Parts: sequence; C-alpha cells; structure tokens
Amino acid sequence: MGANSSLTTSIADLDAQAALEQVKTRIARGDDPEALLLESRQGLDEIGKKYESREYFIADLVFAASILKDVMAVLGPELRKAAKGQEKAGKVVIATVKDDIHEIGKNLVASMLDAAGFEVIDLGVDVPAEAICACVRDERPDIVAMSCLLTSTVDSMENIIEE
Repeated sequence: MGANSSLTTSIADLDAQAALEQVKTRIARGDDPEALLLESRQGLDEIGKKYESREYFIADLVFAASILKDVMAVLGPELRKAAKGQEKAGKVVIATVKDDIHEIGKNLVASMLDAAGFEVIDLGVDVPAEAICACVRDERPDIVAMSCLLTSTVDSMENIIEE
C-alpha cells in the first residue's frame, strides 16, 4: 500500500474512527500487520509535516497519539503473534522521570518498540531515579529510555545518567 493508503490518509487526517475500522477490517482479512504498522507510521509522518507547517497544533498531536494508541491496541497482539518464537531485538527500560506525569510520547515510543520486537519494561510516569536505576541494575537492558516534557525535570535525567 504505502504513503497514499487510505489508512495513512485517515491517520494523517485525524479520522480516528476510519483508521481503527480499517485496521480491524484488514487484520480480519489477513493483511500483514507489519504493513499496517508502516502505513500508520507514514500517517504520523504526515501529521508531523502538518505540525511543522502550522496546519496542526499541539492538541492535534495529542489526538494523533490517542489514535495510534487505539491502532496499536489492535495491531500489537498481531505483531507479537507474528514475532512469536523469534529472538527479541533487545530489552528496553522506559519511564517518564520523577515530577513529570506526561506519558503520551513515552507510550508511543514503548508501543513502537514493542511492535518492533523489543522486550519493553515500562515503569510508568513520575518514576524516581532510584527506581529507574534499580530496574536497570536488575534487568540489564540494552536501552534505557527516559521521557520528560517539563524542563524542570531535565536535572532528574542528568542524575539518572550519572548514577
């Protein structure tokens, strides 16, 4: 399908109902979940372009994240079925740092990593440095991903990196 698919267009146009129905219909008829994921990502790319050109705003990005969350709720199990028995691409510990409760970006990244075959350990939001560091010591991940939206929490990230 590709960049001009109706799924890509529905996501780019922020048509949540159409996007979700297309994913459900196409999964039911046996379409490749990887192809649907690619088309969904292309829709997000279009949203990014619309944001850069000031056609879309922050609220649109938040809504786009909710669309992708719904799409991934359907695609995720299908992608995991397809990957069953395959070696994991790696292990990721992901969290939103202490004093920040924003989770949209973290959840999007976690969903994409999961769909790409990574084992994802999501510690949630407002996670203290000690908890992140303890998980890293226990789990020995390949990647540590930290999220923050508030500039006041950047110091927290620096402390975690030092630890």
